[in-house]
Amino acid sequence: MTKVVAEWTTLNCPGQRCEELKDCVECMAYGTGPLAKNGTCDCSYQIDIVDVVKEDPENDYKSDAHFCRTDGDQGCFFVFKYEYVGNDNTIKILAQKERECPVPIDVLAVSLGVVLSTIFLGLLIILLWKIYTMIHDKREFEKFQRECILARWDRGDNPLYKQATSTFNNPTFSENM
Repeated sequence: MTKVVAEWTTLNCPGQRCEELKDCVECMAYGTGPLAKNGTCDCSYQIDIVDVVKEDPENDYKSDAHFCRTDGDQGCFFVFKYEYVGNDNTIKILAQKERECPVPIDVLAVSLGVVLSTIFLGLLIILLWKIYTMIHDKREFEKFQRECILARWDRGDNPLYKQATSTFNNPTFSENM
């Protein structure tokens, strides 16, 4: 039973009259829309305005009520619920007092957040790289110092150093000529 209730009380139920009733609700509840002419609404439905209209699948199914949430002007939505009452199936509408308007995105805050987080992430990566290179350099220097201590040559002689001048003897050259 619950599955059937959830299936038939969604916003896209076949047979709902949300689009047909939305102009009347917009006029009577908010005083706007295509039916609002000279401050009067050309609408014949009974509309009660309440603080909050909630979708309640169990009770809405039992009372044959239909929940509607439709687009209004300026990006806002208005919410109402309608049900058939009496033997003549008159429509009774419950409209929410306030429209639901999404909060606009603060572009400055979002862009500032992206820029600052990018800078912070870059500085963090640079800091981690600096710490890594310091540790690596310290290990390399300690390794170099150990090798210097274990070296088998005298401090004055470096086996890698080659003197810039060399002396060669030419056997064909004689000084006594």
